[in-house]
Amino acid sequence: MVCEEGEKRFYASVRGELREWLEERGFTWRKPFLTEAPILVAVFAESGKPYAVQSVWLAVGYMLLALEEKGLSSLTYTPPNPGEVARVLGAPPGYALQAVIPVGRSIDTRPKEPRRQLEEVVYLNKWGARFGIQENP
Repeated sequence: MVCEEGEKRFYASVRGELREWLEERGFTWRKPFLTEAPILVAVFAESGKPYAVQSVWLAVGYMLLALEEKGLSSLTYTPPNPGEVARVLGAPPGYALQAVIPVGRSIDTRPKEPRRQLEEVVYLNKWGARFGIQENP
């Protein structure tokens, strides 16, 4: 598959801290979620249109929530070689591949990565100003 060929090149080039991070989590160039999923959704943005990329990713977020609500599993995969993938799919000029979303029922039994608490990633009015609900004194 064209995605895995791009992944082989990517993983061969990775060094240092990123390589350690990937290895600790068991990531490799192999992407069985692409070859085993019953459905792959290729998501494109029309190049040069105002807010095309932002709009596409907002739609992706809603799609992922809707899939989860239906009991389906998915993830966003951004191939290291989006131009090659777009050519294989026959995308017309002017459309840029943003993501490939495999959809199906998960066979992965590993626990999900823990999510950060809202207070760890949201700031109020300026960067670093902790966001949180304050109790009435």
